[in-house]
Amino acid sequence: MKRCPTCKEEKDDRDFYFFKGKPHGHCKKCHRIHSRKSSLKREYGLTLEAYDDLLKGQGYVCAICKQPGHTNNRQKYPLYVDHNHETNEVRALLCSMCNTLVGWLENNPQLVAQCEQYISDH
Repeated sequence: MKRCPTCKEEKDDRDFYFFKGKPHGHCKKCHRIHSRKSSLKREYGLTLEAYDDLLKGQGYVCAICKQPGHTNNRQKYPLYVDHNHETNEVRALLCSMCNTLVGWLENNPQLVAQCEQYISDH
């Protein structure tokens, strides 16, 4: 058993990452939250609270398809931060599929018209 210095809870050793064979640092849950906070701040200049405000403002759904994101063991935050790659300005939160689509179309704007033409032809 080890006490997490962040949440102050006494937890089983399996709830910690190991370093040199011993449970180390913060519990896995607190470590993920800290990592997410650091990542949001470093990559987008967002706090976790600002991300949560964006999420709430969008009704907890993707800004494009209006579908909720998904949560699995690896991805706690269901929607991705969409941003302008030149200015780094945050635009909205998108699901994985829409984020990928915007990335492709943003780099190849002629594809929008070509896709529309393809769909209307078929």
